[in-house]
Amino acid sequence: MTYKKLAQAMRQYSRTDDLCKSGLGVEGSRIRENVILTPGWTPERVSGLGEAKLVSASGPLYGITVWEINVDGQGITYIKTGCGAPPVMDALLSLGETGCKRVLFLSSIGGLAPEMEVGDLVLPEYSVSGDGASRYLTDGFEDTLGEKAYPDPELFARLREETQAVRASENLRWHLGRPFCEDTLLAQFHHIPDILARGCNTLDMESAVAFRAGALMGLPVAALQCVSDNSLAKKSLLGGVSGEEQARRNYVRGQVIPVILKNLFKSLA
Repeated sequence: MTYKKLAQAMRQYSRTDDLCKSGLGVEGSRIRENVILTPGWTPERVSGLGEAKLVSASGPLYGITVWEINVDGQGITYIKTGCGAPPVMDALLSLGETGCKRVLFLSSIGGLAPEMEVGDLVLPEYSVSGDGASRYLTDGFEDTLGEKAYPDPELFARLREETQAVRASENLRWHLGRPFCEDTLLAQFHHIPDILARGCNTLDMESAVAFRAGALMGLPVAALQCVSDNSLAKKSLLGGVSGEEQARRNYVRGQVIPVILKNLFKSLA
């Protein structure tokens, strides 16, 4: 499977010239070199980045929303896809013929290690596929369950450096993640023992397909995630997270993550 083959198939069964416009509702020429892609965070959730200007309120696929943010003089494209692997995958595939040079994936993540607290940051060093969408990035719907997908090594290293640099000034806790990427928020609980047995220490829904799509396209993708819950501590998405913990998470997401990203974008300029 190659991105060229995918793009040829998209055009074979449609009449589109601009794959980005057809997928995201935005002309490919509007996409900046630096793209932030997130399943569920609106720009207000990471308000420290700067004021966001709406570019497309509801794209043709999944109602994807696109903004542009002026980050210290640089234009950054910000995309909210909706939760789950399919919209994240299709958003990335829509970027393949644009001027995008790198993608930072931002999302919440569930902890599966006692030391992970709500509001901590996680940088996935790889993600384990438990999603169905990843099969569509193979030639014959090969079973991808349990396969590892990796972020771009150079972008991951730069993101790790900037996270480490901010740690002391913000009393920040961060961890290397090994997410298991599932297709469900509720049925996951029955499978946690098996997920732990695979060596995973976190749960999300999209990072495996994001890394796989990025590698297929030759597009650098790395992820920065914020712990929203920890099922092992009985602080799951179904309840148990205190107001104080949620406030810490909101602060890290809204103010600390933007500092890391600003420093990263500045270093890449």
